Amino acid sequence: MVDVAGSSNRSPLAPGSRLLVETVSGPIAIFEVDGTVHAIEDGCLRCGSSLTTGTLQGAVVTCRVCGWQYDIASGCLVGVPALRVPTCKVRAPRSD
Repeated sequence: MVDVAGSSNRSPLAPGSRLLVETVSGPIAIFEVDGTVHAIEDGCLRCGSSLTTGTLQGAVVTCRVCGWQYDIASGCLVGVPALRVPTCKVRAPRSD
């Protein structure tokens, strides 16, 4: 579980933003998309590059090095759902 705390019960993430969080088990990429906060392990399965630095379009992040695309809600590689990066549960204050 990753806690994303902000002031006044608001998520600290602006719409469409991302955040890299270092945890005991490794880096976690946190993304805010359409009012929902998603968290996945921050490492491309193909090249190991940080997904936090990738291009985010909707709920898909594209690795900046190799171009592999991941659904940030499921962690699945787009087009190959058997390959996925682990997701993390997120606890974030509601922004409304």
